Amino acid sequence: MEELKKELEGIATKLDATVEKFQTANAEEVKGLKAEFQNLTKQYNDLSAKLEKDLQTVQGSVDELNIEKKRLSDSRKAQKDLRTALTEQLSSDEFKNNLQSKKSGDKRAKHNIVMENVDSRKAAITPSTATADTSSPDYLNTGIIYDFDRDMFVRNFIPSGATTANNVVVPIELTIDDGTAVTAEGIQKGVSQFTLDNKSFPVMKIAAVLKISEEMLDDIPGLVTYIVNRWGSKLKVKEDATLLYSVASSTAFNGLTVAAQAYVDALADAAVTKWDVLMNAITQVRIDEYRATAIMMNPADVLTLKTEKGSDGNYLGRSPWDRLPMFCDGVQIIETTAIGSGEFLVGDFTRGAQIFDRKTASINFYDQDEDNAQKNLITVVIEERLALAVYRPNAFVYGDFASALAKGSA
Repeated sequence: MEELKKELEGIATKLDATVEKFQTANAEEVKGLKAEFQNLTKQYNDLSAKLEKDLQTVQGSVDELNIEKKRLSDSRKAQKDLRTALTEQLSSDEFKNNLQSKKSGDKRAKHNIVMENVDSRKAAITPSTATADTSSPDYLNTGIIYDFDRDMFVRNFIPSGATTANNVVVPIELTIDDGTAVTAEGIQKGVSQFTLDNKSFPVMKIAAVLKISEEMLDDIPGLVTYIVNRWGSKLKVKEDATLLYSVASSTAFNGLTVAAQAYVDALADAAVTKWDVLMNAITQVRIDEYRATAIMMNPADVLTLKTEKGSDGNYLGRSPWDRLPMFCDGVQIIETTAIGSGEFLVGDFTRGAQIFDRKTASINFYDQDEDNAQKNLITVVIEERLALAVYRPNAFVYGDFASALAKGSA
């Protein structure tokens, strides 16, 4: 391990020297220095990864010995938490010293600890707790406590892809003149025509910034995992609002509720219910040759469906003790707080739209930002970039129950 540290220090020195050469290099020399810098950076990252792995192995052995010691002494003292590999990387004095040896006075030589493509739904919770005590406490094996956000997100129901552009441009059929017909022998065939148009869906950025102290990283095990889980989820909550309600502009796309066709009543029934409204919306989608795959409703509105009873006192929908998913006319009802109370969105989510990720959710840690070095702070940036292409607005129907029920009763 000591040999690895020496190798890292040697490479860091070479990196500093290469950065200094950039200051006076001409255009031709810059090309060579760039290749040299990339090669040294790769060596540094490879060795850093190996050192991190070795540190994890050593830490694992030490933790096992501590656990055995506690068991033998039959102590009631709470067992200390095993820090995640990333927490160790940020809080280890040895690793911090290695980072410092790489840094020079040039800001371009800053070292950022980066976690790319974080999936907040799969990140593991590391046991830890927060406390107001000014001393370093023995943490209980409970995890950092907070109220969870929703357990499913809008993107779970929409196909997704990737893009490298700032605008997703899709050719859309604008008009069509269908001359397809049965043609008798010797008679001129019908002529069909169509026109196309390019529709642009801008990429949008969703981001948040946190500032934490190095002392917090030292004193609260599992803090990084907490940030990954908590703010990764917060990012997706804001993404939900954007995917549903964003209004198109030169830098924004239309959300599903904005792009969708409006609900059109075809009932004219004085006894219309919410069940009737939903079935009418499903039919509206079907008439346009799409097949609804989901109905999004607020939990408060789903409750009114669940508790609706007939004149005999029996439930009109499923029994409250039924554990199966809730359906209306064969289409599953999705309970989500992403959509507002009183609203509903019915649609063919698999064929009507697609998400394009320009940059998947990432969490970056920067120790070089503003006065971070003077105050021992670390800046955490959580961000993603994406576009929503609603290819077929007629695949979705959006409305609110108040107006839909009023129309049905008219």
